[in-house]
Amino acid sequence: MAITLDDRRRTDRSIIRLFLIFVGVSVAVTGVSSFSTPPLTGWELLSVFFAGLALAFFVAGIPSFRRYRSTSILSNRQVLVWVAKGTVILSIVVTIFTIVIFEYAPELTGPAPFTGVGQEVLFFLVVMIALLFAFFLALLGAGIIAFGIIGVMSALEREFVPRLLHEIAESGKKEKLTARDRALRWLFNIPDVLKVDSLTVHPAPKRNSVHLRDVVSAMSWQLIFGAVLAMYVSLNPFVSGGNEGSLANIFGLLTNGALLIPVVIIPWLVYRSLGASIGGPAKEFTLYNGLRSRLFQTFFAVGTLLLVARILVTSTNIEAFVAGFTSFMGSLLLISLICTFVFLNYFENDLVEDIAVEFRAIRSPRDAIPPAVPP
Repeated sequence: MAITLDDRRRTDRSIIRLFLIFVGVSVAVTGVSSFSTPPLTGWELLSVFFAGLALAFFVAGIPSFRRYRSTSILSNRQVLVWVAKGTVILSIVVTIFTIVIFEYAPELTGPAPFTGVGQEVLFFLVVMIALLFAFFLALLGAGIIAFGIIGVMSALEREFVPRLLHEIAESGKKEKLTARDRALRWLFNIPDVLKVDSLTVHPAPKRNSVHLRDVVSAMSWQLIFGAVLAMYVSLNPFVSGGNEGSLANIFGLLTNGALLIPVVIIPWLVYRSLGASIGGPAKEFTLYNGLRSRLFQTFFAVGTLLLVARILVTSTNIEAFVAGFTSFMGSLLLISLICTFVFLNYFENDLVEDIAVEFRAIRSPRDAIPPAVPP
């Protein structure tokens, strides 16, 4: 049975309702925790909030998964096979690493729980089987959280992007721009010389496969964003003292909050697939490129990063920085991979179509009726 726009809107309301309820619970728990004895530090309170946020995304992910699992471009069986393969690879790597640590760094782990080849093989099998179950459940849980993240993001974009595009187009007819109009033009980095009332959408053909290059492209922006953010926060003299304990707190918090980075970056992809653009004298100006350039120009000032790094280079614990940065980027790599795949494989096609239809309906009621599908 096909999922209609009305079905998606009902699911959107359920997802947003559940998400807001559990975000409220997270805020309440964080507030109560601030009065605990002994009192929690600011880092610990933020960690409690991010844990509650992850729970909110997980709960929102349940109705999102139930509704959208049938829209998979790839077969769900194939996706499950990939998850199983990933689980096996992770389990083998971690098990081998554990045995190597026991063998060559007993000062870190204590005496090895095995003597001889037979016991080492048995230990390998026991650890790997335990890790297989643990990683499989962890990946499934991460998948549900990803459905929650993308479900919340898609619900908000389905509701607000058509109106936002309409506001941008309508601002071209005004003699005097409002503060909101100027803010939207600034956000998308729209040059003043363009006639924004010519804004149109040209949706790309529906995706019939998920290509590796698309996944890597979307992931790369998330990883760049996360890397620069981590460098800025950890090397900022107003946030970090550069010592081991301070860096451990910062990177621990960044790791807990890594699930928010896809929320910031993945919404860009809609504008690229939507083909939202404004006609120019030489070529069309695309909102996707404008939004991307604005975000990076604003938040990733290379000069500021270099200045902060120069200030702290003599006082930063390099080993602690490298260890924390590597751990954070590893977590972000996994989160961005899962969220990007969930968006491209389950959500993008319907979301782009819904936004295009709604925008055209607002601009011209005659366009509200989608084109007939040939038999």
